[in-house]
Amino acid sequence: MKFKFFSWISILLLIFFLTAASVNAAIYYVDQNHPKASDENPGTEDLPWKTINKAAQTLEAGDTVLIKQGEYHAGGDPAKWATPALNPVNSGTQTNPIIFKAYPGHWVKIRGNPTPIGANNRDYIVWDGFILETGEETLKSDHPEREGGVRISNATGVIIQNCEIIGHYIPTTDNHSGISLGNTYNTIIRNCIIHGFKGDSKNSAGIKYYDNKNVTVENCEIYDCTTGIHDKRDGENNIYRYNIIHDCYVAYRGNSAGGGPEDGHDNCKFYQNIICDCSYGGIEVVSHVRNFEVFNNVFYNITSDGIAYALGESSIEAYNNIFVNVTEKSYTTSVTQKITYSDYNDFYQSGGFGSYATLTEWQSATGFDLHSIEADPLFVNPEAGDFHLRSDSPCINAGIDRQDYDGDEDTTERINMGCYITGNEIIGPILNQGPQVSNESPARNATDVPRNTNISFDITDSDGVNQSSISVSVNGNNVTSSCAITAISNGFHVLYDPPQDFDYRQDITVLVTATDGLGNTTNDSWSFKIKQLSDVIGFDASLNGSSVKLTWEVPDDPDYAGVEIRCFSSPDHNYEVYPANHTEGTFVCRVNKPGESCIHNGVIENHRYNYSAFSYDAQNNYTETVHTHVIVDVSPVISEVDSQPSTNSAVITWTTDEPATSQVEYGLNTDYGSLTDLDSNLVTSHSVTITGLVPETLYHYRVRSQDANGNEAISIDHTFTTHPLEPGTYTVILGDTPDSDYPGTLEDTFININEENNSNSQYLNTYTWPENSIANAIIMKWDLSNIPSSATIHNATLYLYLSRMGGDGGDDLYDLSVHKIINYNPVISACNGYTYDGINPWTPYSGLYNDIPLAQADIAEAEDTKSIDKTYGYKSWSVTNMVQEWVSNPDSNYGMLVNSDPVASQDSNRYFSSTESPNPDQRPKLVITYTISNAEPDITPPGEVSSFSVTPGNGQITLSWVNPTDDDFTGTMIRYRTDTYPTNFSDGILVCNKTASPGCSDSFIHTGLQNGTTYYYSAFTYDEVPNYSEGVHISATPTEPSPPPDTTNPTVTITQPTSADTYSTQNSSITLGGTASDNVGVTSITWENNRGGNGTASGTDNWSIPNISLQEGENVITVTAHDEAGNTATDSITVTYTNPLAITTESPLPDAMEGEEYHIQLKATGGSE
Repeated sequence: MKFKFFSWISILLLIFFLTAASVNAAIYYVDQNHPKASDENPGTEDLPWKTINKAAQTLEAGDTVLIKQGEYHAGGDPAKWATPALNPVNSGTQTNPIIFKAYPGHWVKIRGNPTPIGANNRDYIVWDGFILETGEETLKSDHPEREGGVRISNATGVIIQNCEIIGHYIPTTDNHSGISLGNTYNTIIRNCIIHGFKGDSKNSAGIKYYDNKNVTVENCEIYDCTTGIHDKRDGENNIYRYNIIHDCYVAYRGNSAGGGPEDGHDNCKFYQNIICDCSYGGIEVVSHVRNFEVFNNVFYNITSDGIAYALGESSIEAYNNIFVNVTEKSYTTSVTQKITYSDYNDFYQSGGFGSYATLTEWQSATGFDLHSIEADPLFVNPEAGDFHLRSDSPCINAGIDRQDYDGDEDTTERINMGCYITGNEIIGPILNQGPQVSNESPARNATDVPRNTNISFDITDSDGVNQSSISVSVNGNNVTSSCAITAISNGFHVLYDPPQDFDYRQDITVLVTATDGLGNTTNDSWSFKIKQLSDVIGFDASLNGSSVKLTWEVPDDPDYAGVEIRCFSSPDHNYEVYPANHTEGTFVCRVNKPGESCIHNGVIENHRYNYSAFSYDAQNNYTETVHTHVIVDVSPVISEVDSQPSTNSAVITWTTDEPATSQVEYGLNTDYGSLTDLDSNLVTSHSVTITGLVPETLYHYRVRSQDANGNEAISIDHTFTTHPLEPGTYTVILGDTPDSDYPGTLEDTFININEENNSNSQYLNTYTWPENSIANAIIMKWDLSNIPSSATIHNATLYLYLSRMGGDGGDDLYDLSVHKIINYNPVISACNGYTYDGINPWTPYSGLYNDIPLAQADIAEAEDTKSIDKTYGYKSWSVTNMVQEWVSNPDSNYGMLVNSDPVASQDSNRYFSSTESPNPDQRPKLVITYTISNAEPDITPPGEVSSFSVTPGNGQITLSWVNPTDDDFTGTMIRYRTDTYPTNFSDGILVCNKTASPGCSDSFIHTGLQNGTTYYYSAFTYDEVPNYSEGVHISATPTEPSPPPDTTNPTVTITQPTSADTYSTQNSSITLGGTASDNVGVTSITWENNRGGNGTASGTDNWSIPNISLQEGENVITVTAHDEAGNTATDSITVTYTNPLAITTESPLPDAMEGEEYHIQLKATGGSE
C-alpha cells in the first residue's frame, strides 16, 4: 500500500528553534560545495565550513549550524558501535540546545560509521532535516548489523526531526536499527521516515530502545522493517502517537530483554497510530510491561495477531481502537490474562480473544468490551492510506473520553474510535506545502547591517498567495499595516520602512505568516544583526571628597561621537535603579570624542549615586547604557582579629568601629573557598565559630563586616592551625551514606570496553564477557584528607551494596578483586576503557575485547579478593594497606579499582549501587579504624639495601640485595624505568614489593624483558609507617646467550658402487659416491686410499669421487665427512683389484738343473688381445 498524506491545515516545524535561541547564540554554516569552504573558516555564510565534523567540534549551547546541499561523509569507526560518527563535543541546555539543521529547501544526506549522527553522553542536541545512511565501511565490515542512522545514549533532551533514515537487509539476529536509544531522557523523535531495517529476527527495527524514560515518537512513518519500534528494556513514561507503521513484520514490541520485572516497562502510552499491512503482528507486549495503554489506534490488515504475548508482570488497557482484518486473534491468550480494561473497541472481521472464539464469549466470560462493536468502520479510503471516518461511520462518538481530551474533567463522554478524534489530526509525517520566502534584504543572518535600514522580501507560491493572509512581525510587533505590499509573479513583494523611533539597539527577527491558494500555511522567520554603536570602555567612578570623578576609554568605533552621563541618587545604599535612557535621571555631563573623564561636583554624604553612560553618534543615536555607582560613605574599620583553634573547630573574633554584620571566609589557601553563614546582627564585637575542620591543619581566613548602609570591609589574610587529635583509637565512615562522618568524600564510576564515561550512573558494574575476559571495572577515589597523616591504620574496609544483576548474574560465585591504581591518576568524570582522563590512554594491554586496555596494566597486585554470591546487600573487601599508604603519602592516592572476575565460566556480572544511587542506604562506604599516639611521628626511613647487584640473562634480570639491619625495617620495593632511574617509590613501574626480616639476603627474577633494552632499577626500603628511603640504583641489559658449541658428528655413507663393506673389480680405478649429513651442515668430504692417494670429493650432502687409482690386491678407501666445528665421521670400503692379464705355465716345470737348457711355453688368459 502506498501512502500519501494531505492536510489543508499544514504545520511547519522547521525554523522555530532559531528564533528561540539565546541572544548569545551563534549561527554557522557548512557548505562543502562553496569554492571557499574550509574548516579553517569562521563558519559564516560567505566563508562556510567544509565538514559537519567541524561543527560538531565547535558548537556550544544555543548555537545553530545550517548545512547546505550535498552528500556529506562523516567518517567514523565501524568497530566503535557505541559512538556515532558525528557526536557533538559539547552539550546544549534545555533553553539553549545545540541545533544541526539542513538549510531550508536543501537536500542534505549524511553517511557515517557505524551510525552518522547522534548524541553519546551529550544533552539537548537537535538534528533536523537530514537523509541518513550508514557508511559503506560498516556495510562491508565484519559487523554490518551495526549500521544505523542515529545512536543516542546516556543523553537528555535530544530531538531528531524531519529526517529520512535508510536501512538495508542484514543477515543477522543481533541488534540492528535505524534509531538506537540507550539510557536517554526526554528524547523526541518526530516527523521522520524510517525504512529498510530488516534482518533475521525481531532485533532488526526502525527504532530500538534500552533503558529510556519520557521518550516521545510522533508523526513518523516506519515501513519495510522487521520490527517497527522495539522497546527492549526498562522503558518508562514513553509515548507513541500520530505514527504510521506499515509493511513490517511487527509494528511495536515491548519486553524486558530476557531480564526480570525490574527490566520491564511502566506507564507507556500508544495512541492515535495507524498500524497496517504487517505480516505477523500489530503489538507484542512480551514481558513485564505494566500500565500499558493502547487507545484510539487503527489495526488494519494484520496477518496474525492484533495484540500478543503479554507475559510476566504485564498489565494492559485497550480502548477506542479499531481492528480490521486481523487474521488470527485480536488478543492472544496471554494478553487476555493481562487485560485490566478493554472496551469501546471495534473488532471487524478480526479474530477472537485467546480461548474465546467470539466477542460474545469474551464479554460473557470477562465483562470486558461490553460497549465494543463488530462493524465496518467505513474508512474514507483505507487502500490509499486515508483512515478518516466517513460521516455515517458506526465508530463516530462510539468511544469514551478516558483521557479527557477536551479538559472538562468529564471522562465518561463519548468521542470517536480510531486515530481521528477530531478529524483534523495529522497522522504520519507533516508535509510543508505553504508559500516560500525569498530575496530577503537584509539577508538571513547578515551581520553589521547599517542602522536605519529597510526590510524587504518576496513571498511566492505556485498556487498563489492569499494577500489578506500575509502577516509580518518584527521583533514581536505586528507591522503588516506599515508594509508596502506589491504584486509580483505568483506572489507579492513586501517592503517595511521602520519609523524614526525604531529601536536599532538589538538584533532584528522577522516573522512572516502566509497562506497559499490551497490553504497551506507557512511560518518563516529569520534574523540579522544591526551594527551597534559601541559603548565606552571601563566606565568607573571614584570618590574624591565632595565630588566624583567619572572615567572611561573611547571605543574603537568610527561612528562614536561622544558620551552623555546621567544619574540617580538615594540615601538607600542598596538602591539599584539606573537611568535606562538618555532622557532619564539627572544630567551630569556630555563629553565629545576624544574626552575620557568628567567631574560630578556637590555630591551628598551618605548617598549612593548610580551613573549611566550613553554613547551617541553624529545623528544622536544612543546606545544602551553601561553602569557604575559610588557610595559617599566610609566602610567599617576592622581591628583586633584573633583565632582560638581546637581540634575540629576555631573561634574567630574581631572588632569594628561601627555596628556591622559578621562573616568569615576560610580554606586551605588564600583562595579560601568556604564561607560561614552570615550573622546579620549589627555589632561591634564579633565572634564566629568555624566547625568541621581537619585536625593538625593550617587554615587561611579573613573576616568580613558590612554596616547598615551596605559598606563592606574585608580584613587581610590570617592563619591558624588546628590542634592534633587526642591520642586514642577512632573509627570513621566515608561516603554519602546516612551514617557517614565525612560525606562528599567519594568519586566513583565504572569503565567499559568502549569510550563511555559512567560517572553519573546509579550503578557500578562488573562484567565478564565473553567468558574469561574482563569487560567492566569499578574505579573509586576517596578523599582521606580528614584523617591525620600521622595516623596508624588498623583496619580499612570497603563496602559495596549488590543491588542488581543482568539476567541471572551468571556464575553463582563471582570473584571480585580490589587493586591500587598505579602509573596514572584517573579523572573520574572523564575516564573510560581507553583513557584515564578522556584524552590520554591507559598503558596498552592485550587480551580483552579489541585489546581495549581497561586500566589492566595500571593496577597493583590484588589487595583482597572476595567470591560474591547472588544475595543482595553489602559486600566487603579489606583495603588497609593501600589506605595506610595514601594517608601517609596523599600524592600516591590514584584511587582503587574493583576488577571483574577474569576466569568466569560464562557471561557473568554483579551491579553495585553507586554514590549517585537514589537510595542513600545502598551507597558505597569506607570504614576506617586508626590510632593517634603520643609518640612523635616517625619520619625516618630505614637504611638502604646493600650489595645491590644484577645478573642479566635471556629476557630476564636477576636482582639480589641485602636488607638493612634497622629494627623497624619492613620491606623493600623495587621499581624500574627504561629511560632513567626512578626517583621515588611511586615513580616508574613496580618490579616487586617484598617484606622480609632485617639484615637478610633477598632476590627477585624480573622476567618478560626485551633483550638489548637497558633497565634502570631503584630499590627503596620502608618501615611500617611507611617511610621510604631515597633508594639505591643499578642497571642491566638482558641479552640473548651465545649458542652452545657444536659437538655433533656428521654422518657419511658410501652407496656407490655398493653400500657393502667390500667390492672386487678388474678395473684399475674406481668411482665412489654417497651421502652425508650434519645438524649444522657438512663442509667437505675427503678420501684416502691406504695403498696410496687422497683427495676431496665433489659435493657434500650428495658427493662423488671419480677415478680413484687402485693397486692390485686390497685397497682400503676411507671417506671422511667434515663440519664447520671440526667434527668428522668416516665410512670405508675394501676394494680388491685383480690384474686382467695373469700369466701361467701350461704344464708344471720340473726341477731346474744348473747348466741345462729348458723351453717354456706361456699362455695368456683374459684381456682382449
